[in-house]
Amino acid sequence: MRLFPIWIIVWVTAIPIFGRLGETESQCVQRYGDEIIVTDSGRARSAEFIKGDYVLVVTFLDGVSVCEAYNKHNSMFNDEEVKEIIAKNGGQNWKVDSSQYPRSWTPTDGSSEPGASLQGNTLVVWGVGGRSALALIKSASDAQQQAKAKDATAGL
Repeated sequence: MRLFPIWIIVWVTAIPIFGRLGETESQCVQRYGDEIIVTDSGRARSAEFIKGDYVLVVTFLDGVSVCEAYNKHNSMFNDEEVKEIIAKNGGQNWKVDSSQYPRSWTPTDGSSEPGASLQGNTLVVWGVGGRSALALIKSASDAQQQAKAKDATAGL
């Protein structure tokens, strides 16, 4: 009988960790807390959050979450966590491909978006437009790194 209240507390506090594709940046800040690192490419924006044992990187396209990466600090995802995250992000009708690494999920209609991929202790879930938003963020991040490197060498 004493375990019941503890189970309820664990269940209630774990649910908000798993975000949902389609949320706005302000909804993600409300869910996860303040952003730690932000990369902005204009149309696409990536924000990193820390919540409990998770580091989350959320990519927004035109202000809406299109890709969410969940990284567990000290352990691997179990099957139930993966199922819960995928289901909360619209993946109820997705099929899993365990024959290759990383393990991936795609819609049963054969399209490539939305989808999910699990590699090690990182689970990435993307919606329609998620892959193109990630490409925009990568370009912005590469440009920032090149500018920093240029600034560092200019001072020599």
